[in-house]
Amino acid sequence: MKKNVLMVGLLFLLLTGCTAAVPGTEIKTDSLDYKVDSGNTKNNHDPVMLNVDLPVGKLVITSGKNSQEFEVELASTAAQRQIGLMNRKSLDQQKGMLFLFESSGYVNFWMKDTLFPLDMLFIDEQGYIKHIAKNALPCLARDDRNCPLYNSEESVKYVLEVNAGTADKFGIKAGDKVS
Repeated sequence: MKKNVLMVGLLFLLLTGCTAAVPGTEIKTDSLDYKVDSGNTKNNHDPVMLNVDLPVGKLVITSGKNSQEFEVELASTAAQRQIGLMNRKSLDQQKGMLFLFESSGYVNFWMKDTLFPLDMLFIDEQGYIKHIAKNALPCLARDDRNCPLYNSEESVKYVLEVNAGTADKFGIKAGDKVS
């Protein structure tokens, strides 16, 4: 009898207590859609998180008489903003990620686990670019404290990340309008 109870208990633990991440498995929560890619792990134990299935929109940046349209993924929850473009191998031209905050404020960004350089455009509530951090370099440091921070310098409500060099390529500068 004691042996049967022990076996049932072990079977219960095996069936309910152990789960494994399957490569490509999508996990959905109320605040975040992400994928666990256990085929690409850091230190052979941490799964790599990627934002997937984010809403997509279009925005236009007007600089003088010129305008450029971008297709952007929208990161609007804290969890989506925290993962951002981490662990992505590339970003197509004329694409980006727009980080939307609930209210305006001073924000800091870093390039932790981002694999390619970016331009970060800090945008206020009225849609004007207040500051651009150009050519922010990837930070693959083991200690997060060694990653530089890129700050908004002013109160903003949005941050647009695009490939490094995009701002210079299209002549985008502080004061330009985003709509």
